[in-house]
Amino acid sequence: MSTSTQSGFEVPAGWSANPSDLDEATEYFPKDAYKLDPKATVKPLLSDKSPAACFLLEISKEYYIWNSISDAVWKIKAPTTLKDITPKLADSQMKGITLEAVQHVPGPKVAMGKAVEV
Repeated sequence: MSTSTQSGFEVPAGWSANPSDLDEATEYFPKDAYKLDPKATVKPLLSDKSPAACFLLEISKEYYIWNSISDAVWKIKAPTTLKDITPKLADSQMKGITLEAVQHVPGPKVAMGKAVEV
């Protein structure tokens, strides 16, 4: 069963658009750790209800999947509209979605909140 959001797209089965389920992405998405526009606004749209902890994000009018456990980000290359993307998210393997890995920007290693040399 899917439900509609105020933004007008369908929330697929196994996903949530509840703001409390999107808090993690709002608070912890590491935009500076990826080659993304540092001035862009990150708008969490959906949260996967499975242990995979994936989020659908809108950044600069493009759509991304963020796995908060592995801290991997993929840009959705196709389809390009929410209307076409969201039904495909109901498939756990996301069949029909073309993804491109977003390059991670190397940064300082951190241990207990402090940068360390390696």
